[in-house]
This record gives sequence, C-alpha cells and structure tokens, in this order.
Amino acid sequence: MRLAALLYPRAWREQYGEEFQALLDDVRPGWREWLNVVGGALRMRVLHASAYWKLAAACGAAGMLVAAGLSWRADRRYVSTAALRMESPAGGAPSLDDTEQLADLARSIFSQTNLMSIITSPPLNLYAEERRDGVAIDVLARRMAGDIHVWRLAQGGLAVSFAYGDKKKAHDVVKLLTTELVEQNSRRNRMRMALWKQYLPQAPPPVLGTTQVVEAATLPEHPEGLHSLPYVGCGLAAGLALGLLTAATMRRPRAVLRMAGFAAAGAVLGWGASFLAPRTYTSTASLRITRPLVPMQTADRASVVEEFHGLERVVLNEESLTAIGRSLRIHLRPRDVRVRLLDPPVGFSISSSGRDGVVARKVVNQVARQFQERHAREERARAAGDPELAVLADRQLGVRYEFLDLATFPATPDFDWRLPMAAVGLTLGLLGAVWRRKPGYCQVNRLESR
Repeated sequence: MRLAALLYPRAWREQYGEEFQALLDDVRPGWREWLNVVGGALRMRVLHASAYWKLAAACGAAGMLVAAGLSWRADRRYVSTAALRMESPAGGAPSLDDTEQLADLARSIFSQTNLMSIITSPPLNLYAEERRDGVAIDVLARRMAGDIHVWRLAQGGLAVSFAYGDKKKAHDVVKLLTTELVEQNSRRNRMRMALWKQYLPQAPPPVLGTTQVVEAATLPEHPEGLHSLPYVGCGLAAGLALGLLTAATMRRPRAVLRMAGFAAAGAVLGWGASFLAPRTYTSTASLRITRPLVPMQTADRASVVEEFHGLERVVLNEESLTAIGRSLRIHLRPRDVRVRLLDPPVGFSISSSGRDGVVARKVVNQVARQFQERHAREERARAAGDPELAVLADRQLGVRYEFLDLATFPATPDFDWRLPMAAVGLTLGLLGAVWRRKPGYCQVNRLESR
C-alpha cells in the first residue's frame, strides 16, 4: 500500500501524505482499498495538465513494444527461385527473340486458368485456410500471380520466383512451374514440326530452340526479411491515440462519451448508407497473338500490333458495340469496354464493367469473339489467290488470336463502400458533436428552454 501511495503526485504527498498514511493504518486496507488508491492516483496524475503527454508517451511506448512483438509472429514468407534459358540449336548466347519466346511461354504457364489448377492440385493444396474461409478461387489465383515474379537476366534467359509461407511448397511450386515451361516448349515444338511437315513439306523446317533449366528451384532456409518498422509505427500511433483518448476520458468523461455516441451513430448510418451505393462488377479476359507454325519474332511484332490497333478501331466503334448491346439487351457505350495491350506476350486484355457481373462477362466474350472473327476474315482475304496461304488461313495456322485467360465471373464488386462510408459517417458524427458544444449553440438552447 505504501508503494501504491507513491503513485500520487509529489505535491499532494507533501501536503497530505502523513494524514493519508494515518487513515490507511486505521482502516486496515485490503485489495479493494489498494485498487481504490491506485485508481485515485492515476486519476489525479491524468487530471494534472502535464500528465496528458506522460500518459500518451507511456501508451505509445507500450504500443511500440506490442507491435514489435507482433511483427515476429507475422506470416513469414519463403522465396524459392529458379533460372531458365532458351537454347538455340546453333549454340551461343540466347538472342533477344529467344528470351521473348521464353517470356511468352511463361505468360501462358502463369495464366489465371493454369494457376487455379495449381492451387487446387492435391499435392500442393495452396491457400488451404483461405479456401476453407470461402475466398473465391479466382481471387486466390490473382493473389498467387502477385506472389510470382519473373524477370529477365543480364546474360539472357528468365528467373522465376515464388513466395509462400511454407518453404517446401514454395520450392515445389517453382519446380512445377519450370517443369511445365520445359514440357510446354517441347510439346509446342513437336506440334509445329508436325504441322510444318503436313502443310509445308517442301519448305525447310524452322529452327526451334529448347528450354533448359540453368538453376534448379532453391529450397529456402530462411524467410525473407521482415519489415518491423511499419508495425512499430502503427503501434506508436495507436498507443499515442489511446493514451490521449484515455486522458481525455478521465478528465472530461461526459464530453468524451457524448462524442463517442455521435461518432458511433454516424458510423452506423454510414455503414447502412453504403448498401445504397452503386456496385460495379468487372470481367476480364486475355487473348494472345501467336503463330502455331513458327515462333513470333521481334521484327514481326510491329506489324502484328499495328494490325491489332486497326481491328481495335473497328470492333470498339459505336456501331459495333451498339450491335453487341442490342443482342444482350443493354445499352453498351465505348467507355464500358476497355482494351489494353500486353507485352509479353504479344496480346491484349479485354475488360467490361457493369451493375451485373454476368452481363459484363457476356460483353467480354462477345467482344473477344468479334476480334477473333474479324481477324480470321482478314487473314482469309489476304490469302486469296494463294492456295498455300489459303490452306493456312482456313486452318488458322498463320497469326491467330487465342484465349490466354477466359472471361472471369466477378464474384465481388470492384470497390467495397462499407468501410469508407463508415469512416465518413464517423467523421461527420465527431464534427456534429464538436458543433453541438459550441458556446453559441448552448446559449441558443438555454434561451429556447426559458
């Protein structure tokens, strides 16, 4: 109890310390009296003007310590890395075309459709907790795509890395991806040679490179570096805010409770109003521009991209989109459909937004089909008069547009209005509480009450 009494300010102890000690000796204090003494000492220190900053500093330091401890319990991610290169039959260092072909191949392997099959494969069983919590598989595929990084190496080739919480699974995923890259390139080469022998037996076959794994997937021993500074900063801010709020509550409890009530009411109203805000859903599909017979060379890309822009102006004009909207019984405008060029590979993505996710997906599919059909017609028109080219055009063995990622079905809206609207309501509630405490407002209320 003597130690608890030392919590009181020095000035108070010098003036009332002896009387307070005599009182404690008379009542034989227990644990209830001890709590009462500690609570009184804390209230007295908080009510002192300089105690605001002391309490805020103490809470800030405690918040920093707690946040630093939590940072060590945060999810640790292990990064596995592998390197590949395209080996030319002639030997030598990989050319720019070889690296571009490898990047094109990697983009097809890392497509959303392929990543969804990797996530759900029984040996890996990635993001199991998120899937048990009901997170959509396409959302997890986009998250996995963000965890995969591909970059070009200075000596030619590509490096592939994947970050995950389990180091063994991170290694297995990178190993699986590199294996699929090698096998996919081998299958593509066999298909090209078979098509070449069938349709162009007189012409010399193309020179096709093979994909080689230069560095196998690494098994990471240590997680990637944890950045504790953001945790410590958030802990400091939260501790300071909690300390000031506690000091203000103990100094003026009625005013703080009134402001808390206004803020809570505003947050609830904002949360309810968020359900009235419009929700938009976006569906996206990706198409690649490829040649089944021979790999796409760097010199060919400019003409292919120029042809794509010509098709874009035709497909996305107002007349074409009006026809698509009429078939779907909606009003479709040019700004409702967006097309973005991809590189690598040479391709493009189509996205459409609307109040209905099903309709947005239908719009994307219709626009993609328009691109494919118009391109096929132009290929046949260019091949008119040449029997050999006509056969290739009929079989779509020249330049063709093929799906890389099918049109997604958006399960969640593009933007969740609940948290922003609740924050706006909370802010307005606080401002309303402050305005209600203005002297002019109080004087008007007193006059009206009289």
